[in-house]
Amino acid sequence: MVCQRCIMTVKEILSRNEVAYKKVDMGEVELERPLSPEKTEKLKKELLKVGFDLILERNERLISRIKTVIIEEIYSESLSNKKLSEILSEKIHYDYSHITHLFSDSEGKSIKKFYNEMRIERVKELIEYDELSLSMIADKMRYSTAAYLSTSFKKHTGYSPSEYKSLKSGHRSSLDSF
Repeated sequence: MVCQRCIMTVKEILSRNEVAYKKVDMGEVELERPLSPEKTEKLKKELLKVGFDLILERNERLISRIKTVIIEEIYSESLSNKKLSEILSEKIHYDYSHITHLFSDSEGKSIKKFYNEMRIERVKELIEYDELSLSMIADKMRYSTAAYLSTSFKKHTGYSPSEYKSLKSGHRSSLDSF
């Protein structure tokens, strides 16, 4: 789940299936009590209909939480001045070396690479909104300069920011495709 609409959808599915929950947050649900295997399977099918998956295995939950923390950070009003490793360690309560190893093994790429991919997707979105200058986007997304943002953007997308902006249809990826 990556937005408030996603949270509302999950809450509605839980309510419709009479599943009592304590809280629904980005990427996680805390239930009042464990579900029967039948109810778990039914809930999984309902969630799949709207593009969500039920993650029960501990490492999968941890990977999902890492992705959620990164996406929340990137979409916050202002990025933290802290290092990504500090943010993740504080919010996930695991040593960074443990979670980075687990993430790389599971996803086939580093946390930093995933973070950079998400950051570029956010930059694409900000370019398409056409409300901020490239310098303002660079500052908002914590790139040292607009030139460094341009270089990084071209490396990831094959387009300069101005070339991307001139494309009539955006080439953004949905966040759950990463």
